[in-house]
Amino acid sequence: MTTWQEVANTLTVGQKRRFACDCGTDTPAIISKDTKGISFYCFRCGEKDWAKGAPMTPAEIIAAREARNELVEARVIPSRCIPLCHEDCPYEAFSWPLLGNLTPEDASDKYGFRYDPQTRRVCIPIENGFLARRVFADGGAKYYRSAGSEPFVAYTLTTYSRFKAPVVVVEDVMSAIRVNTAGYSSVALLGTSLGIVAAGHIGQWSNVICWTDMDEAGDKAYKTLKKKLALYPSKLLRIQTERDPKENWIAEIQTRVERVMHGT
Repeated sequence: MTTWQEVANTLTVGQKRRFACDCGTDTPAIISKDTKGISFYCFRCGEKDWAKGAPMTPAEIIAAREARNELVEARVIPSRCIPLCHEDCPYEAFSWPLLGNLTPEDASDKYGFRYDPQTRRVCIPIENGFLARRVFADGGAKYYRSAGSEPFVAYTLTTYSRFKAPVVVVEDVMSAIRVNTAGYSSVALLGTSLGIVAAGHIGQWSNVICWTDMDEAGDKAYKTLKKKLALYPSKLLRIQTERDPKENWIAEIQTRVERVMHGT
């Protein structure tokens, strides 16, 4: 009988295949291969295993490099990418949104997240392009940004007047989504820099709340935002917490936003 290890070692890096498990007669398990080894996981009984695999061949190394370059040069998320809740999506990508209190289903259906099997990254739509986020430890740089994309992402609520409801400026995508889920428009700076296009977008709101980290970089982002918004009729407020917005409960976010808006 062929073992899962034997089948896994025939795969190329990044490939997956359905496989039978001792818990039943069908194929509820997934076997996969990455640059560190081969793995087995059964979605029915939860059994999992890992083994060191054969090293990447020169052809696999070249293919991985070409896939990465293609991704960076793309203008839209490639059609080969799959939803995070797809049966062929690896556990690492499926579970990654949960770190920001976002389900894989909402990440895929509501916010357009996709998994790229060739580069093994989660692709996240942003302004005029997308981010490709590393979810495996051996995947190189944490983020790749597609060609022509803007270094920010916005989630705007159109049901509220911009002259009353605030926009909350944060550092990362998952925090922006969390704030948006709490009922506010949000903008992620994707770090702490602020370009002209992002400043112009944020400057449309009368009330702007900066919610960045309690560190030197967070202070720098606030000062930069304050300087850039001097050109716009926006009132700038600030929230400072030890935890990122994505790590807060919805009620906590709402309480903090309403308090700073009312000066309490």
